[in-house]
Amino acid sequence: MIEDLLIIGENLNATRKISKDSQRLVERDGKTFLKYKDAEGSESFMDLTDAKAEVETAGGRFIPYIAEGIRREDTRWAQATAVAQIRAGSDFIDVCVDECATDPNERWTLMNWLIEAVAPVTEGAILTVDSSDSDTIAKALERITAMGKRAMVNSINLESDRRALIPEIAKHNAYVVANASGEKGLPQTADERIANLDELQSMMTAAGIPMGDRYLDPLVLPIATDSENGNHFFKAVQVMRAKYPDVHITGGLSNVSFGLPKRLVLNNAMTWLHKQNGGDSAILDPLTFKGFMTGDEAFDLAVKALEGHDMYCMDYTTHCRSL
Repeated sequence: MIEDLLIIGENLNATRKISKDSQRLVERDGKTFLKYKDAEGSESFMDLTDAKAEVETAGGRFIPYIAEGIRREDTRWAQATAVAQIRAGSDFIDVCVDECATDPNERWTLMNWLIEAVAPVTEGAILTVDSSDSDTIAKALERITAMGKRAMVNSINLESDRRALIPEIAKHNAYVVANASGEKGLPQTADERIANLDELQSMMTAAGIPMGDRYLDPLVLPIATDSENGNHFFKAVQVMRAKYPDVHITGGLSNVSFGLPKRLVLNNAMTWLHKQNGGDSAILDPLTFKGFMTGDEAFDLAVKALEGHDMYCMDYTTHCRSL
């Protein structure tokens, strides 16, 4: 837990990247290495020289280092990444390999490897299987159950292939993240989020999934595209908490800051507001969370923007540029 929030650690998701300017990267003999502490605390290095699909954005150049570690099937690194998250407060360890492979068989091979690699060091934390491919999730549930462990599914929604996982989740006694995406796309308003989650709640009740095993996700969308996206999320959290006091309420909170400067400040403020509105779980990077920054000017401006009082986030952006 962090700040009384149940944490789903997101650092073994193949979408994550590292800046080429990061102090965690070292250059040696013309090669690039990721420096990290292994599960026993010893200094270790992973070669990223040949990492595929380096990405360049307005914010700089980034290396898909999680995807590279998975492709390499680097067990030492994978275990270190899981252990670091648990020590930082994660209750669940999200594992996702989607960006490593498009072929379903290759994707499952990598997911199976990742599960087997980190399961031995995740005692006390729950493995969370995350994929756009429902078949990969179903196979992962089988594999984790065969290990004598419980799993979490991230995630189901009203799309036909995702809601079809509900009986499998019940069968394997798994925890589940249920997000507010509708049958035909993302919800735009708080009311759409609430209606979609209500429908999922009925399906999960019919399947016999206990309330306490459900993690409802009203879906966080960027405030850079709509200044009311924060408020839509907060209202849905409030309503879900009042209607279903025994469920957990979570969200991928860092989604709110896409396209804006000083993302960690916005993410911190979003986490604080999520808790204030009734959330008790969060999907985040526990290693970057250093406590709420209440009282700081940038934090206060972030709260103002997240609550829709700063059109186009102008005040927040102007302040960040002055730092």
